[in-house]
Amino acid sequence: MDKYETTLVIGDAHSIADDPDQERFDILGDFIVTHRPDNIVQIGDFMTYDSISAHNASKRLSMEGQRLKKELEAGQQAYDLMMSHLDLYNEGLRRNKKALYKPNMFYLLGNHEDRAARYVEENPEMKGLVYFNNYFNPEDDGWVIVPYREHCEINGVLFTHIPMNGANQPLSSVHLGRKVLEGYACSIVYGHTHYFACETEGVKTTDGYKKITSLNVGCYFDHKPEYARTSKGIRRWWSGLVKLTHLNNEGDFDFQTYSLETLRK
Repeated sequence: MDKYETTLVIGDAHSIADDPDQERFDILGDFIVTHRPDNIVQIGDFMTYDSISAHNASKRLSMEGQRLKKELEAGQQAYDLMMSHLDLYNEGLRRNKKALYKPNMFYLLGNHEDRAARYVEENPEMKGLVYFNNYFNPEDDGWVIVPYREHCEINGVLFTHIPMNGANQPLSSVHLGRKVLEGYACSIVYGHTHYFACETEGVKTTDGYKKITSLNVGCYFDHKPEYARTSKGIRRWWSGLVKLTHLNNEGDFDFQTYSLETLRK
């Protein structure tokens, strides 16, 4: 590597209808142009789709007032706030006849975006109406869309919404980080749990051993969803951004965290 590349990882943002904190997406956009990472990975669950959740389909009180249109509009507003800084920044560069800032950008789909895909599968008459890219289309801005259950790779590090087992089902464990390292022979960065955790392991190679890392990047919101308010697990949630510095092409990296509380200040 001629220089150390950096990757900004945006944890589960969970834009929701009547989002009480859209300001965090404005902060995110400013962070991007201030730090100018080489790569940006949105780790999945940018949207939430509570209004079409199968988990709440029979819970009439929980679903009261839920509107898909509001969720899609909130997602569009969040996305526009994030991208507006990059657009303005490049306008300035263009006026000054300088090279534009064009990071490699990966828009991963999470299990909440998969809610919409499954909803359309069950209600085909809704095709073209309920998916996020009917309101905003990241591909138009250069984002590479990575389907749910799949991953992208940057300098030997895999990025996915949630690691999968051999049956292509989400891994689940009290000690998920260790479980991930048992199933993967390379470094991996993921979201989904809203926890922050880092685990390392040594794996055997033809040249001896090398270190691999699993990094769970938390989330990028700090409102408390109704379903989690009485859960002990919410106390472990961590909200913020994570920036990786790639040390080589073989999956080794340093990382720095920026809590949402600090970013607001």
